[in-house]
Amino acid sequence: MVYFFVLTASVSLLVNWVGPTFYKNRYLLNVTVSSVLSIIILFLIHYFLLADFFRWLDIFLFIIFFGIISVTVSLVTCIPFIFFDSRFNDWRDSKLTTCLYIVIFIISGSALYSISCQNIKRNGLANDFSISPDDKKIIFSFYKKGKASIYTANIDGSNVKRLTFARKESHLCPRYSSDGSKILFLSSWFESNPQSRINIMNSDGTQLKQVTSKQENITEAIFSSDDKTIFYLKSEYYGHYSPIANNNPHDFDIYSILPDGSCEKKITDLNAYSMSCLSLIDKGERLLFSTSPAGVDEKEKTFHALSLFTGDIYSFDPEIKSFEEKDFREYYRNPCISQDGRYLSYSGLSQEENIGNKGEYEVFVKDLKTKEIMQITKLGKNIESIRFLNKQNKIMFIYDENWTERFAPPNLRLMKVDVNGDNLIEISLNIFFEFRDEFSFF
Repeated sequence: MVYFFVLTASVSLLVNWVGPTFYKNRYLLNVTVSSVLSIIILFLIHYFLLADFFRWLDIFLFIIFFGIISVTVSLVTCIPFIFFDSRFNDWRDSKLTTCLYIVIFIISGSALYSISCQNIKRNGLANDFSISPDDKKIIFSFYKKGKASIYTANIDGSNVKRLTFARKESHLCPRYSSDGSKILFLSSWFESNPQSRINIMNSDGTQLKQVTSKQENITEAIFSSDDKTIFYLKSEYYGHYSPIANNNPHDFDIYSILPDGSCEKKITDLNAYSMSCLSLIDKGERLLFSTSPAGVDEKEKTFHALSLFTGDIYSFDPEIKSFEEKDFREYYRNPCISQDGRYLSYSGLSQEENIGNKGEYEVFVKDLKTKEIMQITKLGKNIESIRFLNKQNKIMFIYDENWTERFAPPNLRLMKVDVNGDNLIEISLNIFFEFRDEFSFF
């Protein structure tokens, strides 16, 4: 909203500056041209930069709402030109013309800077999602202007609906309950370090309630198989252990808490360098998660299964062919086991010649019965998250289209594929324009 005022003022000043070259004293025409150009530019920004889609009603309301604003701003910016034109026979040759010219470029530059800052803020799909128990729905987070809200859609990407409206925090890592009636997600924000809390709501977005209240760095959370407990990952340290490393969450462990916020309990004592991909396996009797070593250790296993009854941890890896180049700490990421326990899927460095050493991760599937391993994608990108459908031998995953593009912002895509690599398709998620997003000033 703020940048639209600046944009309209800049366009209006430029039109009023150029306009008299072709015609004189037609300020009503200048206002009309300024308003139309401003609306067209704003529409293009929303469509191409903010990934918004428009219904016909949205387009009509968009034109009416921003038309009123642009006409008002254009009229105000015409006043100096009318005033100058009435006092000077040839005001374009006066010293005031030079000053006005400078002002135009300052305001125009401010508008362009505002628009570029808007583009820098993340827009698009976040890197996590969840599939409903009946395989009919998905929930996911989607960024607009740097803040992520929760959306739901049919499994084919149709019928997208927004469930939460993020303002000063992002809503991330949504998860369905075992019966699909509840959704769990994290509200995340950044102060001096990352902060987050766990929230629960109905699957239609109603009856939202907060589970945790302390300022903690919780990175993932899931329901237990009976939905009576919540398991989550929490970091106790945000910083870096190496002088050349960036700040990141470290010292991870697994915790549990009841949905009413009581009985918080620390389950592990690992102080892991990093931890992710928390999920339930073996009919809810064990927790699957992934860790990364602090240093380069070829023998350290990265996938782990924690028994909720004994507390024992079984560590393993897919044991795929290793690479001659040893430049990467992690060879396996994003572990996920199918509902029937038959398949293990994960992302690993590509086995294609001259590709794997570029840090490009593909989707692999291991048949736990036959021990056969297959690379089922050849996208040449980076896989962000993987989920098995509950009732079908299919996989959905998110990958970053811009992974190999230097300095490019994330461009995440949702895909679906059979476990044998057949029928790879993209799931298109059309996020429609909403006026309430225009009033998010921060």
